[in-house]
Amino acid sequence: MIGITPQGSIAYVSKLWGGRTSDRHIVSPSGFLQHLYPGDQVLADRGFTVEEEILMAGAELVMPPAAKGKAQMTSKDIAKTKRVANVRIHVERVIQKLKTFSILSKVIPIASIRTGGFDDVLTVCCAIINMQTSIVKHWDETSV
Repeated sequence: MIGITPQGSIAYVSKLWGGRTSDRHIVSPSGFLQHLYPGDQVLADRGFTVEEEILMAGAELVMPPAAKGKAQMTSKDIAKTKRVANVRIHVERVIQKLKTFSILSKVIPIASIRTGGFDDVLTVCCAIINMQTSIVKHWDETSV
């Protein structure tokens, strides 16, 4: 799990987990919730299953409106989807930057994840990205 600031810097990265680990299993023990302040917004994909925990931390979970089961989205839902997509692209761009590190683009042996040694490699890669030019050219507080 990765968190970025509105300016595009990596502010949080959890320890590595296997691909089938649930959101709840990653978020709760990771300490992420302790970094949230009342009024913070957490942007997530649909199906992120920790809304209650985020609300209890005083933050707001922002997800694209669900379109499933609706004949047509309302104009309000369309506008919200566009706003979320415009911000979400920054998260995707940061993840793409992480994938440029060849050490992160390969399959990671489970033993490296269990020992925690690879978590340090990921942290260093995130720090290097933070020292590079920001992916966000202009930040607008009203974007979400």
